[in-house]
Amino acid sequence: MINGSVGLVIASSSTAVAHADSGPGWTVPAVPAQQPTLAMDCAPGQIDLNHASLTDLQMLPDVSAPIAQRIVNMRPHDRTRDLLVVPGVGPDKLAAIEATGRACSTPLTLPPPAADVCTAAGQLDVNDPASQSGLAALFGTPTAQRIVAAQPFPDLAHAKVTLAAGAGPGKVTKYAARLCATPEPKKTGGVNFSYVYSAKGGRADLGKFALVLPAGTLTDPVGQWLRITPEQTPADAGPTWPSAEFSVLGAPWSDGSKHVYVTLPTDPALSEFDAGTAHPVVAHWSDGTNRTGGDLATSQASADGTTITAQVTHLSILDAISQGVSWVAEPAMGVLLSDSRFPAPTCDGSWTLNGDTGSWWRDSAHVDLLGALMNLPGNTVPPLGWPQKHCVRSDTANPYDATLHVRNNTRAFESLTQYGDDTAQVDGPTSPIANDPLQTLIRDVTSIILRHPVAAPGDEMTVTVPSGHAGAADMEPNALITAVWAVINETPLADPINQYGRAPHMSQLFTHSLSCVFSGLNTLQSLDGSGTDVLQNLQGLIGDCIAYDDILKAAQADLDSGAIQDTDGKLSKQLDRVSRFLLWLKVGRLGASTFDSWYGHGAGVISMSNYAPKPATDAQGRPVFDKCLTAKGYGWVVDANCQAAEYATATQVPTGSGGQNGLPNGKLVRDSQGHAWLDNIDAHTLQPIADGGTYLCLAKHYAVDWAADLTRYRDLTLLVNSATCDNNISDDRPINHGDTGGAVVLRQADGTSWVVWNGQRERIPTGAEFQCWVDPRYAANMEFDVWDQVTADQLTNWPVMPDGNLVSNCGNPANPTF
Repeated sequence: MINGSVGLVIASSSTAVAHADSGPGWTVPAVPAQQPTLAMDCAPGQIDLNHASLTDLQMLPDVSAPIAQRIVNMRPHDRTRDLLVVPGVGPDKLAAIEATGRACSTPLTLPPPAADVCTAAGQLDVNDPASQSGLAALFGTPTAQRIVAAQPFPDLAHAKVTLAAGAGPGKVTKYAARLCATPEPKKTGGVNFSYVYSAKGGRADLGKFALVLPAGTLTDPVGQWLRITPEQTPADAGPTWPSAEFSVLGAPWSDGSKHVYVTLPTDPALSEFDAGTAHPVVAHWSDGTNRTGGDLATSQASADGTTITAQVTHLSILDAISQGVSWVAEPAMGVLLSDSRFPAPTCDGSWTLNGDTGSWWRDSAHVDLLGALMNLPGNTVPPLGWPQKHCVRSDTANPYDATLHVRNNTRAFESLTQYGDDTAQVDGPTSPIANDPLQTLIRDVTSIILRHPVAAPGDEMTVTVPSGHAGAADMEPNALITAVWAVINETPLADPINQYGRAPHMSQLFTHSLSCVFSGLNTLQSLDGSGTDVLQNLQGLIGDCIAYDDILKAAQADLDSGAIQDTDGKLSKQLDRVSRFLLWLKVGRLGASTFDSWYGHGAGVISMSNYAPKPATDAQGRPVFDKCLTAKGYGWVVDANCQAAEYATATQVPTGSGGQNGLPNGKLVRDSQGHAWLDNIDAHTLQPIADGGTYLCLAKHYAVDWAADLTRYRDLTLLVNSATCDNNISDDRPINHGDTGGAVVLRQADGTSWVVWNGQRERIPTGAEFQCWVDPRYAANMEFDVWDQVTADQLTNWPVMPDGNLVSNCGNPANPTF
């Protein structure tokens, strides 16, 4: 049973996360250090001593069927040297096996076996060097020294063989109950397993990852395995942070009161943030699939800042991330009524002010501004400056219409609506002063949602009253829209919006996202009214409405079109911060000074993201080779020179191919179904070969690209006429050592085939194994050239290997192994 993946509650999101300089008030308890870790992995083609069949084991040097059976009977074997306990395997045979490099071991089970652990006081641990004196008292000093020299053992059975060899089986039987074997830490498949005793506690280490269990933590009276499994975040390309699943295997141990300690490398992106704006924390997840149910664990950074340690009561997936300290809006009054002023609009001088009434006159039109707090003559200047500036101008279409131009002189967003009589026409904005893209997007989105104009800071709005009518308009600060802008403006989202938000795809994406956010807020409370939970709702809506992968796709589209440039990597860094901001929202909260008393605050959970998809083709429509693809920013760059070099191999003349007796330079191209073409390199064409006879004739003069990837020949002109071969042309390209080097397959006219090794040849006994050697679909394939129609005279260039060896390295042709 894997314990600790559900029911996570570590610390509320409002709990302060300790900085490295202050600490959370706890220290990691001292426990026995992890012993050196044994890496147990097998490479393709190796023979696993713990899992291989009897037949496979007999492929090792001088391993007979009886010896193979003993190897199976005495499993597990942690190392190749453990075979020394197998009767029939001595030092010389072990040296021969190790010389091949083909023997390996992986754990017999996961977690690894732990059948002989120490369960009673006074037992002698055959894997502990400190047991030497106790072993000497029972078995003699020489035998004890041999045991310590051979440590560690995979189990007690292997140790008993070594003991019996020195002290005799009688003593081993007599004292067997006094012996035990603590499993050594093992790493397999990138995962660490470490055994810990309940009474002493212990730890598991994997690079900079660590899991520490204090004494008395485990439920099992003896001990349990610890496991550390590194995670990939995100699954595809994109910003990553250190992440691992920490587990205690076996009996459940967590009851909400016991503490264990996890250590991870700090987020490598932490250095990208300005000092004081972010600090390292550990995020704890209850759902490893959806990465939901997250919270912050109480944690502290190491003195050198390279690792972060957390104290937790449950285990699951933990991430080392960077946490934003806060996203604080400006004080409320400073936002709503700023003392910064914009220039007054220019007036055309055609209107006259009546100082007694405060009305503006032109012919029969007049505009009464006595009820507005504007910069009218005689009005006292407010302490923080005029919230609006104005000018009255004539309408060019109708000189008797009164047109009022009102400029928002604050740093707040303002709503401009009809007031009373609906004959006043409200339009805008016009002539914005230095609106940044974020303000522009918010203004345009909220104007659509509220169905009336919204003025961003510096916007000039227009109110028109036709001649002969009366009307009015109301321009009021919109506190909720301003609060949302003030908070978003302090988050990493503001940077890409302000710098790249006018690019077509980015503009469309952010318009859609902010429309979703404000529509959700307007459903919960009127954006023209007031509310107590705007920030709480805002955080959840950001998570629901802003998809990081959509941002990446929009950015990539604008990069591809040239609408934006990222030569200095600025966009990449900004989107890195956006990625982490969206992660922070899962474990943090939004806040705004002085807004909290108005709107409240809270936490909400949002989802994560992965990298723009890799391009399938290059600019010429050719499939892209992975080696020619590199990540840049959040997109991908195809190396045109690399692509050209890869595809150029289709037009390179193989050594000794064609070019004699009037034949063109070229090579044969043959797919895995047996279809064949002549790649005429001189003419840059690809000619089909219609029959086997022509193929065999041409194969005398050309090297063969066997089971070729035809996409590499896409740029050649495909001809309809078949390739031909003049049977009268002699094969004047004799095969010799200089032509073939050490990597070639020879095939005679009757199908007999050979592999050339260092100037000698070995027989390939079957057609299936021939396919195994030359077909690149098989992992074992070395892509040897095939030389067809080799004559008996030509074969004399390569003597047969001694003893009539047959090439049988392919094994099962359907699943070849070497």
